[in-house]
Amino acid sequence: MRKPFVALAALAALSAGTMTFGAATAQAAAICVAPAGLPADCGDGLSLRLNDNSTNDLGFTPGLEIILGADSVTPNGDAGTTVTAQPTNLSIGPQVIPFLPLTTVPNQFEQVFPDEANLTVPWTVNFTNGATTLTLTTPSLVGVTPAPFATNVTVSGSGLNPTFSWTYPAGIDGVDVLLYDKAALVDGGTPDLVWSESVSGTTGSLTLPTTLQGGYTLTPGTPYAVVLKAEVLRDPNGPLDNPNIAAQSDSYFDLTPTTSPYTEPVYLPMVNPTTGAYMYDMTVAAGTEYFIDPEIAVGYAYQSGAGNPNFASVQLPDIQANSFDLAYLESGAWLTTLVAPGSTFDFPDGGVSSFDVTGIDPSLTLDPGDTTAFLTGLTFTANGSFTGTQTPLTEDVPEPSSILLFGSALAGLLVIRRRRAAV
Repeated sequence: MRKPFVALAALAALSAGTMTFGAATAQAAAICVAPAGLPADCGDGLSLRLNDNSTNDLGFTPGLEIILGADSVTPNGDAGTTVTAQPTNLSIGPQVIPFLPLTTVPNQFEQVFPDEANLTVPWTVNFTNGATTLTLTTPSLVGVTPAPFATNVTVSGSGLNPTFSWTYPAGIDGVDVLLYDKAALVDGGTPDLVWSESVSGTTGSLTLPTTLQGGYTLTPGTPYAVVLKAEVLRDPNGPLDNPNIAAQSDSYFDLTPTTSPYTEPVYLPMVNPTTGAYMYDMTVAAGTEYFIDPEIAVGYAYQSGAGNPNFASVQLPDIQANSFDLAYLESGAWLTTLVAPGSTFDFPDGGVSSFDVTGIDPSLTLDPGDTTAFLTGLTFTANGSFTGTQTPLTEDVPEPSSILLFGSALAGLLVIRRRRAAV
């Protein structure tokens, strides 16, 4: 389930026998084969890319991997085509490349392999449909280094055709914005890829159209995953297509749209499926207030990341009559206090690296996709980065919590605004 691959030649009109294209030809020259009764289908060959997955709850293993894939293989897998591949150094035997159709790529074949040196060489890929065969060779990944992940990712604008913004360091040639419907599963039980669009590496934002591929539209309350795929090209002056991609990184962010517009940019966190915590990666400044909207729970634990500035204050939302219970760690001991809804609590000089908020009325049944449901304001003691987490506390977790990074799944959104001066 990756970016749609550039079209591979159709096989229907190939006569029996084998057509072989070398690595250079498969990468640079178009392959044009005219299926019977149809116009010529031209493509630039296969993709072999080094991919790095961020933490996510879509089932993709975090870390580096090698992706071999082909798009628009016609006839497709349902019409009898099979695909196998093997490294040219013969370090492993022939591997089956499964047919993996998605909404955006209904004729896709794809397989993921571990990031191992013996698998970075070019691969020989064989397509077979009855007596018809086609053999192509992928480019190499030898010497390719990983692409960086996105930071400061926000969503803003309309709730159903929002604008996504992001930050990357220099050296990124292109960015793909992908949208997965987590409620619509395809073969293998994986979420369906319902939209994708590519922009140049110097573009820092993209607005989702109201109507996506195939007439698809966002459904309020449905969980989606937004994936930002940074691309490093083999030839920076070449096309932004798959055969020219050497390395890419997939940064995953959860999103549940609403019909209401975003009044301010919302910072999207990554989800850690093991701990249930949402993980943020953003630049923060002293004196600026940041808002976090957690999942349904009776409380939440907040933890700064390694090297982050401490929390200077917390502002809790005015959503219930009773006060919240606030517990924070100071000099190795937990201190507790009551904080009225809508008020701000200033931590002791120097701030704290962690705190718990409990006493949330469970009857509120806060919607994790509603960015105004439980806005928790945070300020920091210094400029720097916030790479911390927030984790839901259930009734089974003692309070104050000494376990800050464990719990059930959390959905969160982060809104940033300038804190008003005291009067």
